[in-house]
Amino acid sequence: MGRFLDLSLAGITSGAIYAAVALALVLIWRSTRIVNFAQGGMMTITTFLAYTVVGHGGSYWLALAVAILSGLVLGAFVERVLVRPVEGRPPLDAVVVTFGLYVLLQGLAGMIFGGTPRSYPPGFGITGFQVDGHQILFSPNDLWVILVVLVIMAGLAVVFRRTSLGLRMRAAAFAPEV
Repeated sequence: MGRFLDLSLAGITSGAIYAAVALALVLIWRSTRIVNFAQGGMMTITTFLAYTVVGHGGSYWLALAVAILSGLVLGAFVERVLVRPVEGRPPLDAVVVTFGLYVLLQGLAGMIFGGTPRSYPPGFGITGFQVDGHQILFSPNDLWVILVVLVIMAGLAVVFRRTSLGLRMRAAAFAPEV
């Protein structure tokens, strides 16, 4: 039973990360009608930037802020300079542009940061909780990941359902020509 619990909790944590990535893909798709194949490369670059901050003595929180801000800047740049010009053109144009950007970003990441796998330091402890004398493989860091994803999902739900900005964004997603 303990192994089942450990694997289930690990699956929930991994699923939360996949849900966050899927949420990003869906938001981009709904707003632009373009599948951004470069999102994986963009995540790689922002993660390596955060890793560099931690490697130079910065805190986890500073690295998180750097990753979020660099992702914001990179995403805005990609949308304005690369994606916006191909909107309304044949769908294959957007596929080629975003896939090409993905290859470019992955190549740059390899050239700048190297190809050696690295372990990103966790924000919280990775030692599992003790429950009734049994050490479960669910750590404070896993709890942090799940809570962050749930808060972001709830925040986006509130924005999209309860604000005029959300109403305008939904309307633009369903009828971009309007």
